[in-house]
Amino acid sequence: MRVCGPQIDSSPELSATAPIVLVDYANLLRREKGMDTREAIITAGTRRLRPVLMTAMTTVFGLAPMAIASGEGSGTWKPLGIAAVGGLSMSTVVTLVLIPVLYSLFDKLRVRSRIETATAMK
Repeated sequence: MRVCGPQIDSSPELSATAPIVLVDYANLLRREKGMDTREAIITAGTRRLRPVLMTAMTTVFGLAPMAIASGEGSGTWKPLGIAAVGGLSMSTVVTLVLIPVLYSLFDKLRVRSRIETATAMK
């Protein structure tokens, strides 16, 4: 979605890659460091917090002039700026809050399924 430069063009990539990197890092910690799920999620979240927030904030600050514009032509660009800032802000919250919760829930389901399968095979 290239509308007015790299700020708008990069927001879908930021929204999609940040959760992937977070989950990948949690998986790496579990595999290579032997951490349990909860510890891996907390460690991945704390180590990835700064890069995720810095990337999101620089993009939001770059789009802020478009979102608060009041001059000529702002009727066209202001809604786009507001939508981009709001969408990126929400995707950051989802990355930092919802993704770790879903990761934990799916891991519990996976463990429960393995236990049930092992019990059924006996």
